[in-house]
Amino acid sequence: MSITAHVYSNGKTMENQPVTFDEAMFLVEHQDTFYEDEENFLGFTSPKHQDAVIQFVREEEDKWVVDVPVVREDTYMGSYVTVASHSKVVTIITNFFMPESVLRQSIEKQAYELLIEEFGTRWGLGMHLVTSEHG
Repeated sequence: MSITAHVYSNGKTMENQPVTFDEAMFLVEHQDTFYEDEENFLGFTSPKHQDAVIQFVREEEDKWVVDVPVVREDTYMGSYVTVASHSKVVTIITNFFMPESVLRQSIEKQAYELLIEEFGTRWGLGMHLVTSEHG
């Protein structure tokens, strides 16, 4: 099993498509910005668990929103969110493709405290929980 991608960009859609690391990097480099397509979205799902997802919205060339959905018993509870530079997004995705990385393990195991610590320690990024009543 491999990581799958979910892409919405400039009228193109990809759902649950298995991707290699190189294909994922191609998607990142060619993702539209919010100004080019307000509905741009790029996400990756772990092969171990369908709720182990990390997703991104490219607001500007060097500004991305990083979003890790919190799902408990098939119910969306909110997302841990931060803003990152393009180079940090590349590094975050690189880590997600490494099965033993702290990032991937924390998302797969829903160990959100560990996820927050990893983002803070490794990338200097603070994450905060955004909840929604419409989940």
